[in-house]
Amino acid sequence: MCIFLCMGGNSTTWMNTAVLVTCIRNFRRNRGPVSGILKGYVGLSTAIFTDLCSALFSNDPAKFLIMLAVIPFAVCLTAIFFLREIPQTASVAAEKEETRYFAIFNIVAVVVAVYLLAYDFIVSVYSFVKSWLLVGFEADKERQEPLLKEEATEARKAEIVAEEEEEVAAAAVAAEVEVAVVEKSRILN
Repeated sequence: MCIFLCMGGNSTTWMNTAVLVTCIRNFRRNRGPVSGILKGYVGLSTAIFTDLCSALFSNDPAKFLIMLAVIPFAVCLTAIFFLREIPQTASVAAEKEETRYFAIFNIVAVVVAVYLLAYDFIVSVYSFVKSWLLVGFEADKERQEPLLKEEATEARKAEIVAEEEEEVAAAAVAAEVEVAVVEKSRILN
């Protein structure tokens, strides 16, 4: 899995650099908006990917890590075929059209960012209120949930052992009481 994480992490970094350089070469007069759009969409795609992974793989961290390693690598391999330098346009109308399209992309990025911000905020507030209603204000009532399934099974095993020890202790106390009653009855006879 470490190999996949390495390939996924490095592929996105190198692909980001290749895309940035190619886009700046393709849009020489609009370098600022191009680099801003690229960096903005990197952040948006990270937020979308995080929400998607947390929705699909919240209970299984191993599948989450595999998806985190494989999907960016696959996306970068697919994007290689579309990354190329195009010839420059010399007309003023083409430059104005490019500027208009960049404005549209900026507006779409802002709308998606506001939507993601509102969605994450609402989900956070909802989970906070839900846990607040379950737990309350008292610090000693905090719920301790295990992070992994193994921790849950280990905790359950510990509970079972504790219950068995209590049963053995109760049986020992009952046996001692019975022995005391038998000895008392011998003394009285």
